[in-house]
Amino acid sequence: MKSVAILTPWFPNRPGDYAGAFIADSALAVKRIGWQVSTLVVRPWLPSWCQWFAHEMVRGDVCPATFPLTVLKTIRVPAVPRSIFRSVTDLVADKIIGDAITEVVHETSADVIHVQTEGLAPVGVRVAREQRLPVVVTLHGINAGFLDSPYQKRRLRPALEAADRVILVGEPLREYFRTYIGSDRNFHVVPNGIDLPLARCNGSILANDVVRLVSVANLHEGKGIDLTLLALARLQSEGIDNWTYRVIGDGRERAALLRLTSDLELTEKVSFIGAVRHAEIFNQLASDDVFVLPSYREAFGIAYLEGMAVGLLTIGVMGEGPSQFIRNGENGVLVPPRDVEALVVALRNILIGDHNRWRKIALEGQRMVQDFYTWDNHAKQLVEVYEHVIRGGQINQRLGREILRALRGKENVVAEGSLKGTEADVTTLKPARNERGRLWPFQRSIAQSHFRTGKVKYIPRALLNDKPDAARMSSQYDHWMTRMM
Repeated sequence: MKSVAILTPWFPNRPGDYAGAFIADSALAVKRIGWQVSTLVVRPWLPSWCQWFAHEMVRGDVCPATFPLTVLKTIRVPAVPRSIFRSVTDLVADKIIGDAITEVVHETSADVIHVQTEGLAPVGVRVAREQRLPVVVTLHGINAGFLDSPYQKRRLRPALEAADRVILVGEPLREYFRTYIGSDRNFHVVPNGIDLPLARCNGSILANDVVRLVSVANLHEGKGIDLTLLALARLQSEGIDNWTYRVIGDGRERAALLRLTSDLELTEKVSFIGAVRHAEIFNQLASDDVFVLPSYREAFGIAYLEGMAVGLLTIGVMGEGPSQFIRNGENGVLVPPRDVEALVVALRNILIGDHNRWRKIALEGQRMVQDFYTWDNHAKQLVEVYEHVIRGGQINQRLGREILRALRGKENVVAEGSLKGTEADVTTLKPARNERGRLWPFQRSIAQSHFRTGKVKYIPRALLNDKPDAARMSSQYDHWMTRMM
C-alpha cells in the first residue's frame, strides 16, 4: 500500500466542521481508494487568552480519534510577533515542522509528501529532498498581500520552483503563479470536489411566487456580497420585490455588510444566518432556489458546486474559479467581475423570466456536478499526480546516471563534488551560463531535475559550446521526459 504524508495549516477540528473541511475531505477520499494517508497539522501557538483572536481556520484543537487516518498529529509553532521578527519565527517554526514531518515520514514509510499551501512549501520541499522523496504543493488561492512581499518572494519562489508538482485547484490561478515563479512547467490542475447530498428535499426550484436567494461564503472582501445587496436594492427600486436573500457565513466584513443592508433599506428581506457546520450546508440550501455569489477572488469555488448539487440555479463570475465548471446559459449563469449592472440584469431575468427554462439549466448543473465533481473523482486525479512524481523520481535517478556516463572523462563539467562509479555525489549547483548569462530551456530543465540518488543538480559546460553534445544531451533528456509523462 502506497503512503502519502500531508503537511497542512488547515484541518477541521471534527468531522462536519466548516473550517478546513476540504483538506480532510480530500485526504479521506484518497484513503478510500486504497492509500495510506497521514496528516501533520501546523497551527500557531498563542496564549490561551488570545485563542479567539486567531483566524477561524486555525482555531481550536483537532480531535484525531474522529478521523480514520493512519496518523493525524497537530503541532504548534511560534506565531507572534511574526510581523516584527518574521525571519526568526520562520526559522524556529521550520525547524519544529521539519522535525515533525520527518518523524511522520519515517513512521509511515511515506512515498510522497503533499504540502497544502505555499506558506509551508519551503520546509516541505527541504524535508522531501533530505528524505529523497517527491513532493507536491497545492495552491488554493492568491493572497497577494502575503505573497508579494519581498521577504516571502525570496522564501517561497525557490521552493515552488523546486517542487516536483505544483497543484492548482483552479485554472485561474495559473497566470498569477506562472508570473510569480517564472514558469508553469510543473503545474497541474486538480479541482476540489464535494460529497453529494442524498437528495433535494423540497422538489423543484422556483415553484413559489417568492424566489429564495442564498449565498454561502466567508464574509471577507472580494466575495461580492456587497455587490449582490446593491443589485437587489436596484431591483427593489424598480418594483421587483418577489425575493428574499439569506447570507450563510461569518467573517470580518459582517458588520460592514449589515450596515450596508440597513442603509439600502433591505433589512426586512435580507437575513444574515452566520456560520454553520459544514455538515449542515445541504440542509440549509435545500429550501432555496438560487445560489448567487459574484466573488471576484475565487480560485475554485466548492460552495458553488454544493449549490448546484442540491439543484439550485447558480450564479458565478467570468474568469474566476467557477467559470471552470459553469457554462453560462447552459448549466448556470456567469456575470462579469465587479459589475453590479450585469448582476441586476441576471437577477431580473431570473425573477421575472421563464422559470421552466431556469429549472432546466439548474438540472443540467446538478447532473454535471454529480458526474464530474465528487471528492472521489478528485482523489483519482490527485493519486495520478502522486504516482507520476513517484515514477518520475525513479526515472530521474536513471537519467542522472545516464548523463554522468555521457560526461565521464570530460573536464568541463561545471559542478562541485565528485563522481563515484555511475552515481553522482554532487551537492553544489553552479550552473554554467551562455554568453547572455541565461540558461537555454533544456539546460534549465536538466538543472531543475532532482536526481535524488546523488543529490545532483548541475549543468555540464558541454551543453553550452559543443553543439553535437548539446543536441545529443537535449535529445536524451527529451527521451527520458517522454517516458516520464
